[in-house]
Amino acid sequence: MAKKLSPVMIPLLVLAACAGKDDGITGETSENANPAVLISSPADGAVLSTSTVTFIGRASDPENGPKQLQGGWAVDGAELCGPENLNKEGISTCSAELSAGAHTITLVVVDLEGGVGEASIDVVVEDENAPVVDILTPDGSIVYYEDAEVEFTGLATDVETASPDLEIRWESSIDGEIDVDS
Repeated sequence: MAKKLSPVMIPLLVLAACAGKDDGITGETSENANPAVLISSPADGAVLSTSTVTFIGRASDPENGPKQLQGGWAVDGAELCGPENLNKEGISTCSAELSAGAHTITLVVVDLEGGVGEASIDVVVEDENAPVVDILTPDGSIVYYEDAEVEFTGLATDVETASPDLEIRWESSIDGEIDVDS
């Protein structure tokens, strides 16, 4: 047996169904607020020593619950993860492999009404494969006097950069950087 709604209940249901849009009576609309978005990990400006990174962000919206929000991640403007629904706490995560260098990470969150919120951070990923350097001469077996000329030779290799393209400099624990070109 169907329950009959009283005439007083009908306008309330119409108003509730139209909240945040045209109210159906006066033609006025309310403004949809954009989601508030925050990237909580890693911190803005972080220098990361690994290329595998997990990003964590949070969003909230006054008109929509967390599971009604969709979040998507981008690195340097290119899609990285998502879009997908946020979890019940309003959290979005994305794990990715980033190349060495500076990157801008962006989390974009969209609500059911099309409101968009975003947050961005900048991170730097350090090169995981540092060059390998060997000092060939001097080898430490000879004592040199103050005015003596010393020949420095070395070998530097890197899996990602050709040897001619490496920047090489010599440093002393006593004198700092040594000018080897003069």
